[in-house]
Amino acid sequence: DDYFLGRPKLDQIIVKFIPDGNTMLANLLSGEIDANVGRGLTLDQADQLNERWMDGKVQYNLTAPIHIWPEMDARWSNPPAIRDVRFRRALLMAINRQELIETFTGGRSKIAATAWLSPGDAEFPAVEKSIVQYAFDPRQSVQLFADAGFSRGVDGLFRDAWGAVVSPEIRTSTRVNETLSIVDYWKQVGIKAQPYTIPRQLAQDLEYRTQFTGFEVIRSPIQPRTITSGELRTPETKYVGANYANYSNADYDALAARYYAAIARPDRVQAENDIMNWLSDQLIDLPLMYDTEPIAAKNRLSGLGPRYGGVTVRGASNVWNAQDWDLTS
Repeated sequence: DDYFLGRPKLDQIIVKFIPDGNTMLANLLSGEIDANVGRGLTLDQADQLNERWMDGKVQYNLTAPIHIWPEMDARWSNPPAIRDVRFRRALLMAINRQELIETFTGGRSKIAATAWLSPGDAEFPAVEKSIVQYAFDPRQSVQLFADAGFSRGVDGLFRDAWGAVVSPEIRTSTRVNETLSIVDYWKQVGIKAQPYTIPRQLAQDLEYRTQFTGFEVIRSPIQPRTITSGELRTPETKYVGANYANYSNADYDALAARYYAAIARPDRVQAENDIMNWLSDQLIDLPLMYDTEPIAAKNRLSGLGPRYGGVTVRGASNVWNAQDWDLTS
Protein backbone atom coordinates (compact mmCIF):
# COMPACT_ATOMS: atom_id res chain seq x y z
CA ASP A 1 0.00 0.00 0.00
CA ASP A 2 2.88 2.39 0.73
CA TYR A 3 4.87 1.83 -2.48
CA PHE A 4 6.54 5.15 -3.30
CA LEU A 5 5.09 5.31 -6.85
CA GLY A 6 1.60 4.64 -5.55
CA ARG A 7 -0.33 1.52 -4.65
CA PRO A 8 0.03 -1.11 -7.42
CA LYS A 9 -3.17 -1.78 -9.33
CA LEU A 10 -2.87 -5.55 -8.98
CA ASP A 11 -2.88 -7.28 -5.60
CA GLN A 12 -0.99 -10.35 -6.78
CA ILE A 13 1.15 -11.55 -9.68
CA ILE A 14 1.82 -15.28 -10.07
CA VAL A 15 5.18 -16.12 -11.65
CA LYS A 16 5.76 -19.45 -13.38
CA PHE A 17 9.18 -20.63 -14.52
CA ILE A 18 8.93 -22.08 -18.04
CA PRO A 19 12.42 -22.63 -19.46
CA ASP A 20 11.26 -24.16 -22.75
CA GLY A 21 10.13 -21.66 -25.39
CA ASN A 22 7.73 -24.05 -27.09
CA THR A 23 6.04 -24.77 -23.77
CA MET A 24 5.74 -21.06 -23.11
CA LEU A 25 4.24 -20.56 -26.56
CA ALA A 26 1.67 -23.29 -25.88
CA ASN A 27 0.79 -21.76 -22.50
CA LEU A 28 0.20 -18.36 -24.05
CA LEU A 29 -1.98 -19.78 -26.83
CA SER A 30 -4.03 -21.85 -24.38
CA GLY A 31 -4.57 -18.92 -22.01
CA GLU A 32 -2.70 -20.52 -19.10
CA ILE A 33 -0.47 -17.45 -18.73
CA ASP A 34 -1.07 -13.79 -19.50
CA ALA A 35 2.43 -12.64 -20.49
CA ASN A 36 6.07 -13.64 -20.76
CA VAL A 37 8.85 -11.99 -18.79
CA GLY A 38 12.33 -11.48 -20.21
CA ARG A 39 13.99 -13.99 -22.47
CA GLY A 40 11.82 -17.01 -23.20
CA LEU A 41 10.46 -16.71 -26.71
CA THR A 42 12.62 -16.68 -29.80
CA LEU A 43 11.73 -14.24 -32.58
CA ASP A 44 10.43 -17.16 -34.67
CA GLN A 45 8.17 -18.27 -31.83
CA ALA A 46 6.97 -14.69 -31.35
CA ASP A 47 6.10 -14.54 -35.06
CA GLN A 48 4.13 -17.79 -34.73
CA LEU A 49 2.29 -16.34 -31.75
CA ASN A 50 1.44 -13.17 -33.65
CA GLU A 51 -0.06 -15.21 -36.48
CA ARG A 52 -2.16 -17.49 -34.28
CA TRP A 53 -3.01 -15.43 -31.18
CA MET A 54 -6.38 -13.72 -31.15
CA ASP A 55 -6.32 -12.71 -27.47
CA GLY A 56 -3.10 -10.73 -27.31
CA LYS A 57 -0.23 -9.02 -29.08
CA VAL A 58 3.55 -9.09 -29.19
CA GLN A 59 5.81 -6.07 -28.78
CA TYR A 60 9.55 -6.08 -29.36
CA ASN A 61 11.84 -4.66 -26.70
CA LEU A 62 15.41 -3.62 -27.50
CA THR A 63 17.63 -4.72 -24.65
CA ALA A 64 21.38 -4.89 -23.97
CA PRO A 65 23.69 -4.53 -26.97
CA ILE A 66 25.45 -7.35 -28.76
CA HIS A 67 29.03 -6.32 -29.28
CA ILE A 68 32.54 -7.59 -29.95
CA TRP A 69 35.08 -7.34 -27.15
CA PRO A 70 38.72 -7.15 -28.30
CA GLU A 71 41.48 -8.57 -26.10
CA MET A 72 43.43 -5.47 -25.08
CA ASP A 73 45.92 -7.11 -22.70
CA ALA A 74 49.33 -7.28 -24.39
CA ARG A 75 50.02 -10.65 -22.76
CA TRP A 76 47.32 -12.38 -24.80
CA SER A 77 46.19 -10.21 -27.72
CA ASN A 78 46.98 -11.83 -31.04
CA PRO A 79 47.66 -10.24 -33.42
CA PRO A 80 49.13 -7.31 -31.45
CA ALA A 81 47.32 -4.98 -33.89
CA ILE A 82 44.15 -5.64 -31.90
CA ARG A 83 45.41 -2.83 -29.66
CA ASP A 84 45.72 -0.50 -32.69
CA VAL A 85 42.55 1.55 -32.98
CA ARG A 86 42.93 1.66 -36.78
CA PHE A 87 42.66 -2.12 -36.88
CA ARG A 88 39.52 -2.10 -34.71
CA ARG A 89 37.92 0.66 -36.78
CA ALA A 90 38.66 -1.26 -39.97
CA LEU A 91 37.04 -4.38 -38.57
CA LEU A 92 33.88 -2.53 -37.53
CA MET A 93 33.56 -0.72 -40.88
CA ALA A 94 33.78 -4.09 -42.65
CA ILE A 95 30.58 -5.33 -40.96
CA ASN A 96 27.23 -4.56 -42.55
CA ARG A 97 25.39 -4.11 -39.26
CA GLN A 98 22.10 -3.19 -40.90
CA GLU A 99 22.21 -6.45 -42.85
CA LEU A 100 22.82 -8.30 -39.58
CA ILE A 101 19.73 -6.63 -38.16
CA GLU A 102 17.60 -7.63 -41.16
CA THR A 103 18.91 -11.19 -41.06
CA PHE A 104 18.70 -11.93 -37.35
CA THR A 105 15.90 -9.68 -36.08
CA GLY A 106 13.75 -9.16 -39.14
CA GLY A 107 14.63 -5.47 -39.06
CA ARG A 108 13.34 -5.00 -35.51
CA SER A 109 16.62 -3.90 -33.92
CA LYS A 110 18.82 -0.82 -34.32
CA ILE A 111 22.51 -0.33 -34.89
CA ALA A 112 24.27 0.29 -31.59
CA ALA A 113 26.30 3.47 -32.04
CA THR A 114 27.85 2.84 -28.64
CA ALA A 115 27.28 0.23 -25.99
CA TRP A 116 26.31 2.65 -23.24
CA LEU A 117 23.56 5.27 -23.59
CA SER A 118 20.93 4.22 -26.11
CA PRO A 119 18.47 6.24 -28.23
CA GLY A 120 15.79 5.53 -25.63
CA ASP A 121 17.69 7.13 -22.75
CA ALA A 122 16.46 10.56 -21.72
CA GLU A 123 19.93 12.11 -21.97
CA PHE A 124 20.85 10.55 -25.31
CA PRO A 125 19.96 13.69 -27.36
CA ALA A 126 22.38 15.71 -25.22
CA VAL A 127 25.31 13.40 -26.02
CA GLU A 128 24.54 12.14 -29.52
CA LYS A 129 26.74 14.78 -31.12
CA SER A 130 29.80 13.37 -29.35
CA ILE A 131 29.46 9.87 -30.81
CA VAL A 132 31.89 8.94 -33.58
CA GLN A 133 29.93 7.09 -36.28
CA TYR A 134 31.24 4.23 -38.42
CA ALA A 135 29.35 3.49 -41.62
CA PHE A 136 29.67 0.22 -43.49
CA ASP A 137 32.58 0.96 -45.85
CA PRO A 138 34.71 -2.00 -47.04
CA ARG A 139 36.99 0.26 -49.11
CA GLN A 140 37.86 2.44 -46.15
CA SER A 141 38.29 -0.71 -44.10
CA VAL A 142 40.89 -2.07 -46.51
CA GLN A 143 42.73 1.26 -46.47
CA LEU A 144 42.85 1.28 -42.67
CA PHE A 145 44.35 -2.22 -42.62
CA ALA A 146 47.08 -0.97 -44.96
CA ASP A 147 47.62 2.10 -42.76
CA ALA A 148 48.05 -0.25 -39.79
CA GLY A 149 50.99 -1.90 -41.56
CA PHE A 150 49.44 -4.95 -43.22
CA SER A 151 49.94 -5.92 -46.85
CA ARG A 152 47.40 -7.73 -49.00
CA GLY A 153 48.50 -10.81 -50.91
CA VAL A 154 47.35 -12.08 -54.31
CA ASP A 155 44.90 -14.32 -52.45
CA GLY A 156 43.19 -11.21 -51.04
CA LEU A 157 44.30 -11.89 -47.45
CA PHE A 158 46.21 -9.42 -45.30
CA ARG A 159 49.60 -10.41 -43.89
CA ASP A 160 51.78 -8.97 -41.18
CA ALA A 161 55.40 -7.82 -41.54
CA TRP A 162 56.62 -11.43 -41.26
CA GLY A 163 54.29 -12.70 -43.99
CA ALA A 164 51.83 -14.47 -41.68
CA VAL A 165 48.14 -14.29 -42.58
CA VAL A 166 46.19 -12.10 -40.13
CA SER A 167 43.93 -14.68 -38.54
CA PRO A 168 42.53 -13.66 -35.14
CA GLU A 169 40.23 -15.91 -33.16
CA ILE A 170 36.66 -14.73 -32.67
CA ARG A 171 34.71 -16.70 -30.15
CA THR A 172 31.27 -16.79 -28.61
CA SER A 173 29.18 -18.88 -26.29
CA THR A 174 25.68 -18.14 -27.63
CA ARG A 175 25.95 -15.87 -30.71
CA VAL A 176 27.15 -18.51 -33.15
CA ASN A 177 25.22 -17.44 -36.26
CA GLU A 178 26.05 -13.77 -35.80
CA THR A 179 29.71 -14.67 -35.30
CA LEU A 180 29.83 -16.72 -38.50
CA SER A 181 28.38 -13.74 -40.39
CA ILE A 182 31.07 -11.48 -38.95
CA VAL A 183 33.74 -13.96 -40.03
CA ASP A 184 32.34 -13.78 -43.56
CA TYR A 185 32.33 -9.96 -43.60
CA TRP A 186 35.93 -9.87 -42.42
CA LYS A 187 37.02 -12.44 -44.99
CA GLN A 188 35.64 -10.20 -47.74
CA VAL A 189 38.10 -7.46 -46.75
CA GLY A 190 41.06 -9.81 -46.27
CA ILE A 191 40.94 -10.87 -42.61
CA LYS A 192 40.72 -14.63 -42.11
CA ALA A 193 39.21 -14.87 -38.64
CA GLN A 194 38.89 -18.21 -36.88
CA PRO A 195 35.45 -18.78 -35.28
CA TYR A 196 35.28 -20.76 -32.06
CA THR A 197 32.27 -21.73 -29.95
CA ILE A 198 32.98 -21.80 -26.23
CA PRO A 199 32.03 -25.22 -24.81
CA ARG A 200 29.18 -25.17 -22.33
CA GLN A 201 31.41 -26.57 -19.58
CA LEU A 202 33.77 -23.58 -19.93
CA ALA A 203 31.13 -20.86 -20.22
CA GLN A 204 31.28 -20.12 -16.48
CA ASP A 205 35.06 -20.50 -16.13
CA LEU A 206 36.03 -16.89 -15.40
CA GLU A 207 39.78 -17.41 -15.83
CA TYR A 208 39.24 -19.03 -19.21
CA ARG A 209 36.82 -16.28 -20.27
CA THR A 210 39.36 -13.62 -19.21
CA GLN A 211 42.44 -14.87 -21.03
CA PHE A 212 41.41 -15.00 -24.67
CA THR A 213 43.54 -13.95 -27.63
CA GLY A 214 41.32 -12.28 -30.21
CA PHE A 215 37.67 -11.25 -29.95
CA GLU A 216 34.50 -12.37 -28.19
CA VAL A 217 30.93 -11.75 -29.39
CA ILE A 218 28.63 -11.33 -26.44
CA ARG A 219 25.43 -9.63 -25.30
CA SER A 220 26.17 -7.54 -22.23
CA PRO A 221 25.27 -4.14 -20.81
CA ILE A 222 28.04 -1.62 -20.26
CA GLN A 223 28.47 1.28 -17.88
CA PRO A 224 31.26 3.89 -17.65
CA ARG A 225 32.93 1.86 -14.89
CA THR A 226 32.88 -1.33 -16.98
CA ILE A 227 36.24 -0.68 -18.63
CA THR A 228 37.99 0.94 -15.68
CA SER A 229 41.03 -0.59 -14.04
CA GLY A 230 38.94 -1.38 -10.97
CA GLU A 231 36.90 -3.85 -13.04
CA LEU A 232 39.88 -5.75 -14.45
CA ARG A 233 39.65 -9.53 -14.09
CA THR A 234 42.77 -10.60 -12.24
CA PRO A 235 43.93 -13.57 -10.14
CA GLU A 236 43.63 -11.32 -7.08
CA THR A 237 39.91 -10.78 -7.75
CA LYS A 238 39.43 -14.42 -8.81
CA TYR A 239 38.73 -13.04 -12.30
CA VAL A 240 35.54 -11.33 -11.17
CA GLY A 241 34.91 -8.03 -12.95
CA ALA A 242 33.05 -6.44 -15.86
CA ASN A 243 36.12 -5.42 -17.89
CA TYR A 244 35.88 -8.09 -20.62
CA ALA A 245 38.42 -6.27 -22.78
CA ASN A 246 41.12 -6.22 -20.09
CA TYR A 247 41.51 -2.53 -20.92
CA SER A 248 43.37 -0.19 -18.61
CA ASN A 249 43.90 3.54 -19.05
CA ALA A 250 44.49 6.02 -16.22
CA ASP A 251 42.99 8.95 -18.15
CA TYR A 252 39.79 7.00 -18.78
CA ASP A 253 39.66 5.95 -15.11
CA ALA A 254 39.75 9.63 -14.17
CA LEU A 255 37.01 10.43 -16.67
CA ALA A 256 34.74 7.72 -15.28
CA ALA A 257 35.43 8.92 -11.74
CA ARG A 258 34.43 12.45 -12.78
CA TYR A 259 31.13 11.13 -14.13
CA TYR A 260 30.27 9.27 -10.92
CA ALA A 261 31.21 12.28 -8.81
CA ALA A 262 29.06 14.70 -10.84
CA ILE A 263 25.91 15.88 -9.09
CA ALA A 264 24.84 18.91 -11.12
CA ARG A 265 23.24 17.89 -14.40
CA PRO A 266 25.49 20.07 -16.64
CA ASP A 267 28.56 18.43 -15.10
CA ARG A 268 27.11 14.96 -15.55
CA VAL A 269 26.11 15.61 -19.16
CA GLN A 270 29.56 16.97 -20.00
CA ALA A 271 31.14 13.86 -18.50
CA GLU A 272 28.72 11.71 -20.49
CA ASN A 273 29.71 13.50 -23.69
CA ASP A 274 33.39 12.92 -22.96
CA ILE A 275 32.82 9.23 -22.19
CA MET A 276 30.68 8.64 -25.27
CA ASN A 277 33.33 10.27 -27.44
CA TRP A 278 36.09 8.19 -25.84
CA LEU A 279 34.22 4.90 -26.20
CA SER A 280 33.23 5.49 -29.82
CA ASP A 281 36.55 7.04 -30.89
CA GLN A 282 38.77 4.39 -29.31
CA LEU A 283 36.36 1.47 -29.91
CA ILE A 284 37.18 -0.34 -26.71
CA ASP A 285 34.30 -2.55 -27.80
CA LEU A 286 32.83 -2.92 -31.29
CA PRO A 287 29.06 -2.34 -30.94
CA LEU A 288 26.83 -4.25 -33.34
CA MET A 289 23.12 -3.98 -32.52
CA TYR A 290 20.66 -4.14 -29.66
CA ASP A 291 19.33 -7.55 -28.75
CA THR A 292 15.61 -7.96 -29.44
CA GLU A 293 13.28 -9.47 -26.85
CA PRO A 294 9.63 -10.32 -27.64
CA ILE A 295 7.09 -9.25 -25.02
CA ALA A 296 3.78 -11.08 -25.36
CA ALA A 297 0.75 -9.95 -23.36
CA LYS A 298 -2.94 -10.71 -23.42
CA ASN A 299 -5.24 -7.90 -24.44
CA ARG A 300 -6.80 -7.94 -20.96
CA LEU A 301 -3.45 -7.02 -19.39
CA SER A 302 -2.64 -3.34 -19.78
CA GLY A 303 0.34 -1.23 -18.81
CA LEU A 304 3.00 -3.80 -19.68
CA GLY A 305 5.54 -2.75 -22.25
CA PRO A 306 9.11 -1.87 -23.20
CA ARG A 307 11.13 0.54 -21.13
CA TYR A 308 12.47 3.91 -22.29
CA GLY A 309 10.32 4.12 -25.38
CA GLY A 310 11.28 0.69 -26.62
CA VAL A 311 14.95 0.47 -25.67
CA THR A 312 16.23 -1.17 -22.50
CA VAL A 313 20.01 -1.11 -22.46
CA ARG A 314 20.56 -1.71 -18.77
CA GLY A 315 19.05 -5.18 -18.66
CA ALA A 316 15.71 -4.35 -17.05
CA SER A 317 12.98 -6.75 -18.06
CA ASN A 318 9.38 -5.88 -18.79
CA VAL A 319 8.49 -6.10 -15.10
CA TRP A 320 10.11 -2.73 -14.45
CA ASN A 321 6.69 -1.02 -14.17
CA ALA A 322 4.63 -3.88 -12.68
CA GLN A 323 2.94 -1.41 -10.35
CA ASP A 324 1.15 0.01 -13.43
CA TRP A 325 -0.20 -3.30 -14.74
CA ASP A 326 -3.95 -3.71 -14.67
CA LEU A 327 -6.60 -6.16 -15.83
CA THR A 328 -9.75 -5.48 -17.80
CA SER A 329 -12.76 -7.78 -17.85
